[in-house]
Amino acid sequence: ALQGSDLISLAGREMRIVRHGDTVSRCASDRYQICPRCCTSLRNSPLKLLRAARSAPHTKAPYPKVRRLITDLLHEARRKNNIHEFFEADITDFMAWRAEAGPQACSVTSFILACLARAVRDQPEMQAYRSAFGGKLIIFDDVDVSYTVEKVIDGEPTAWAYMVRDAGQKPIREIETALQRAKTTPVEGTQTWRMASRLMRLPRPIRRLVWLGPRYCPFLMKRYMGTVGLTSVGMFSKGGLTLLPLSPMTLTLSIGSIEQKITRRDGEYISRDIVSLCLIADHDIIDGAPLARFASGLRSRIADPTNQLSS
Repeated sequence: ALQGSDLISLAGREMRIVRHGDTVSRCASDRYQICPRCCTSLRNSPLKLLRAARSAPHTKAPYPKVRRLITDLLHEARRKNNIHEFFEADITDFMAWRAEAGPQACSVTSFILACLARAVRDQPEMQAYRSAFGGKLIIFDDVDVSYTVEKVIDGEPTAWAYMVRDAGQKPIREIETALQRAKTTPVEGTQTWRMASRLMRLPRPIRRLVWLGPRYCPFLMKRYMGTVGLTSVGMFSKGGLTLLPLSPMTLTLSIGSIEQKITRRDGEYISRDIVSLCLIADHDIIDGAPLARFASGLRSRIADPTNQLSS
């Protein structure tokens, strides 16, 4: 309850109300009359209050059409019953090899993508998808990894998805070449852009109907979106941060930041490079125990990069 003389804010304007018995004073702008007991308008309609609120300084900008595809993707991803597995991996040996190799060395993202693809190749059930026809699980042999790259589209930085087909069989140098090509190749003019342009011009209800295809047909999901997801946005942060992206994939790996931590090895305390990681899995298909075992195997691959770099 407001007592005596109180300073309140309404629609971004400060005003002082004073109660004199049962009367109510006006604010300084003489546009509102406020009840001190319930703090509601007595004489102004909601339309006038909304009009006053919109008088605050602001700038209008068009909503980018490409964001429609992202909102559709997030809408589809929210349907998943996801579980998350947070873990860390020792990446010191790879960072030492990368420092010796010089500028021609592959990136951290390429190395972890190769480790992820080969781990899924050995456990293909981690990229299973449920088919709406016959109540079966479709388990693919090829590992198609979908990863995001920040591109400038229509003057706005936007996350754009690319794919490495059959990444479990490709050498890491070829994966690095594909990632570098994705960073430098313009999006406009590609077949993916032409399909996306036609899709983003459709009304939202029609776009949601289009999404029923990859939702219920795993073969369409593999053809246009891949089988496994990867994002490395968290690498731009510091302090052990790992992002939790929304993903429509059965399995997605989020790469976090790399920081130095003191660990004990052979009775001595040494500094090691540790990367934060998070696995996001569809709980309708993957349980927690298999996901934990998969994370343990992926951690071992990252910690011992000899086999990954030699092939």
